[in-house]
Amino acid sequence: MKNAELTTELLAIIVKHIPSAVAVLNQDMHRLYANERWSQLHDLSEISPTEDFFSKLPPALKADCERCLDHRTIVCGMEKDGKKAYCLTWEIIPWNTSSDEIGGLVIFIDDRTDRKRSDEKIYEMVNKLSQSNQALEEFAFVCSHELREPLRTIANFFHLIEKHNANTMDATTQEYLGFIKKSIHHMETLINDLIEHSIINSNKNNFTSKVVCINDIIDNVRDILSAKIIETGATLEYGKLPCIYGERAQLVQLFQNLIGNSLKFRSTHPPRIKITAEQKGDFWQFALADNGIGIEKLYHKKIFLMFERLHSKEKYEGSGIGLALCEKIVKNHGGEIYIQSNTENGCTVYFTLPSTSPNKTSQKQE
Repeated sequence: MKNAELTTELLAIIVKHIPSAVAVLNQDMHRLYANERWSQLHDLSEISPTEDFFSKLPPALKADCERCLDHRTIVCGMEKDGKKAYCLTWEIIPWNTSSDEIGGLVIFIDDRTDRKRSDEKIYEMVNKLSQSNQALEEFAFVCSHELREPLRTIANFFHLIEKHNANTMDATTQEYLGFIKKSIHHMETLINDLIEHSIINSNKNNFTSKVVCINDIIDNVRDILSAKIIETGATLEYGKLPCIYGERAQLVQLFQNLIGNSLKFRSTHPPRIKITAEQKGDFWQFALADNGIGIEKLYHKKIFLMFERLHSKEKYEGSGIGLALCEKIVKNHGGEIYIQSNTENGCTVYFTLPSTSPNKTSQKQE
């Protein structure tokens, strides 16, 4: 008897303090019990035990109660009301008498109104942010295109001035014109990279139907960078790499930027670049390692920001957008990118791309 009393007492405490509204009904749909949460729940708080409890329930809940009583099933549902602005979810369980007959129902109701409103606000904020980002990308794209024409005019007149005064310029004038020429070249590079960044950022298609072989991508990039590879005496080492789901043009840009950085930021030794891949779940993790000058740990995240430069333009050419482009491309494919590096052992860039099927890698030297 004491155990039964203890069990009843524990159940009463649990029902009283659970976040759900709980009510126990008999077969006639009269309320036998309701916890405090039930009495606090919107308009249901106005229903007293002596009133016609069932008729004042939300229509969908009433229908589920009747169905549950007939078929001895657990029913879940949702009621939304635009005027009263509430959102309820419920679960209904029939309870049996000692003779194993249905004695009534136990109803559990969760009020998800606040959660629903929060979700709607978050969705609205995300939608506004997305629209704002799209507008900024379009603005950058248009501005970059509009800047091309005046820059082309400046470059044309610069060449005319240089040609017209080729035999009369003193050393100081030649030096000044050299500064202008470098600035024009830098501006051209910056505008082209901005346009490329806008295109890549707006091209977030689903690539799951496009299979691309990474070996073909690297062979293509090696041809593009062949002159620089020969000039620097670089060694590009990679084995049988996997095929992945992706967009070919973006992946060429990705590997071209990464390999190009290894060639650019080389040490006093000839560049040695090694590319490997390891399957991790639904993705392949690629590693591109070099023996270059490396990057201090302080800048490992900072280098993926647009226009971030760790070195002067005089020492290393570039716009400071290359790695930002790489991050955009990898994220467009649902992956992540990060680096491990120090100033003594070069740099390794890790990034993930979606796999098509299990593959094994081997080693090959080019």
